[in-house]
Amino acid sequence: GSEVPCSDGSAGLRELRPGTHVFTVAATSADGPWQSPSSVRTAHSTVRHLIGEKLQGTFVGERLLLGDVYAEHNLDPESMYTFFAPEGPVLVMPMRDNRMRVMPQVASDTPLDHKPTLPELQKILDERVGGIALTGAHWLTTFELHHALVGHYRRGRVFLTGDSAHIHSPAGG
Repeated sequence: GSEVPCSDGSAGLRELRPGTHVFTVAATSADGPWQSPSSVRTAHSTVRHLIGEKLQGTFVGERLLLGDVYAEHNLDPESMYTFFAPEGPVLVMPMRDNRMRVMPQVASDTPLDHKPTLPELQKILDERVGGIALTGAHWLTTFELHHALVGHYRRGRVFLTGDSAHIHSPAGG
């Protein structure tokens, strides 16, 4: 795929035309019309729609907290960790300078507009992981995760890739 050449990030796919070796994507943007022999990969894929494919999967998502935090720990910053607990898994991604991303699954009835706190995240880490002392937060949020994929990754000479073909956890799928 290629980047959409727009200064404001907006674009509208007009058509998908077969060529000799590739499909040409014709679109309009704030910067005017453009064409590219490529596809635009996105979860709201116009290419997917134009070839008649639909995402199929779980649209009642799992709820997770996500924190970009500062922490004292003994984990290798070159590794990613998954901790499994009856209350749900916790993904931990240590980074340099005592920063880390933590992503625990929470109850499915947790409101999406829930504003997590550092003490709340620390309690989850104490119960499910241990050995991580949070010292500050860059930011904290709540989000919902969906799982879906198309029935066919290829339709004629069009291949769906990336988010136009599947939606899954940022931890992989």
